Amino acid sequence: MDNKIRHPGIVKAINKNSIKVSIVQTSACASCKVSGKCNISEQKIKYVDIYNANPQKYNIGDCVIVVISEKTAIKAVMTAFGVPLAILLIIIFFVFALTNNELLAALLSLAALIPYYTTLFLMKNKLREDLSFRIE
Repeated sequence: MDNKIRHPGIVKAINKNSIKVSIVQTSACASCKVSGKCNISEQKIKYVDIYNANPQKYNIGDCVIVVISEKTAIKAVMTAFGVPLAILLIIIFFVFALTNNELLAALLSLAALIPYYTTLFLMKNKLREDLSFRIE
């Protein structure tokens, strides 16, 4: 069974092919009984674009549940952070082992990210479909 991550949200804008939904992201202690008296609790409003929904079905101000599968969320995090980190580390260690030059290793590891991010940019429409939130 695929676990789902759910957030309640409110439809803020509707375009011809997407819906912008605002969700309230709360810290772990925001639900605490004394959070109103404590300065640590925190809430942020985040905006999520939903591309795989029927915009005619919704109106501005509608309450919706925004859903993403746990598998898709992990895939998104790995695409955004895991793969670039692996590229950086592999290149920096490999170049440093060959040249013993820290500056060259750092510059080449950063340069190695250019093709990766260029590929992501060129595939943004496919990634948008694969790694997007849905409305439940």
